[in-house]
Amino acid sequence: MENQNFEDRRAFYRFALSVPLLYCNLSLKKMGEALTMNIGANGIGLVTNEQLPPATPLDIWLNASTSGEKFYTKGEVVWSKQVEP
Repeated sequence: MENQNFEDRRAFYRFALSVPLLYCNLSLKKMGEALTMNIGANGIGLVTNEQLPPATPLDIWLNASTSGEKFYTKGEVVWSKQVEP
């Protein structure tokens, strides 16, 4: 089981979904924009333009509909990695 990847160990399925969102890095009191890669009952995979270290608390506003309504939630970075553009 050591070679099992992180996604295989998740308790809830993640749906591939690209949704724009706003977040506030509560450690730095800094706003940012991101795009989701996937969403599930217990987490969101997202891509940002800045590195967010593990344990960073976030306020998150997802653009949940075409009417401009936003869905608010709180989160915390569990893991991150740098990817090439």
